[in-house]
Amino acid sequence: MVEASSQGATPPVAELTSVLFSEDTLDGVLRMIAAVARSALIPLYGASVSLVRDGSVITSHSAPEEVRDLDERQYSVGTGPCMEAIRTGHPVRVGLAGDPKRWPHLSELAAELAIAEVLALPLLVRGRSIGALNLYIRVGKSLSEREEEAAQGLATQAAVALANAADFMSNQVVNDRLQAAVQTREVIGQAQGILMARENRTRSGAFDLLRVKSQRSNRKLRDVAAELVEETEDAAL
Repeated sequence: MVEASSQGATPPVAELTSVLFSEDTLDGVLRMIAAVARSALIPLYGASVSLVRDGSVITSHSAPEEVRDLDERQYSVGTGPCMEAIRTGHPVRVGLAGDPKRWPHLSELAAELAIAEVLALPLLVRGRSIGALNLYIRVGKSLSEREEEAAQGLATQAAVALANAADFMSNQVVNDRLQAAVQTREVIGQAQGILMARENRTRSGAFDLLRVKSQRSNRKLRDVAAELVEETEDAAL
């Protein structure tokens, strides 16, 4: 697990840590990040989480949904504040209305939504940028120094929560697979025992019978074994 620090965070952001770490899924974590960012930082029109997955960048969650369009325009051309934050690992703050020539593909839509500024904060895990927290600031509003510090604290907490959620999910997948493997060995062992008694076979001979039936029926060995065990149990009732 990555250790978290809520230093510099406002109370709503600091409280996010315990909420996020109690979530069992990455999806729940990401939804919470976007929602808390928008509600905790008043000057925001909205917030979104960009995430690098399999070499591509996606918006996992946004609040409200309209800011997703701003993210996706950046992905489509490969440039923009959130793309730059992910690429460099450094925060990017830019006024879209005041500098329309830098990212013209964003300026028109931002104007329609009354968004004047974007603050994109990289989500860094063990020195690697895995995404960005994108904060879209309303026209006529601005983040104070304290609010910007809180936003950075939120990005730190978000990165930690993402790492911990990913660790949880990875461990859960491993545990599930190990459990499945144990169950498979158990049911095959039961089926072998049945065939050893019924057919007077050795353990390896019983396994060969299961394997041949599996191949002929084009079914998994575990399913063939489970069916034999179930049929034997039903017959005994």
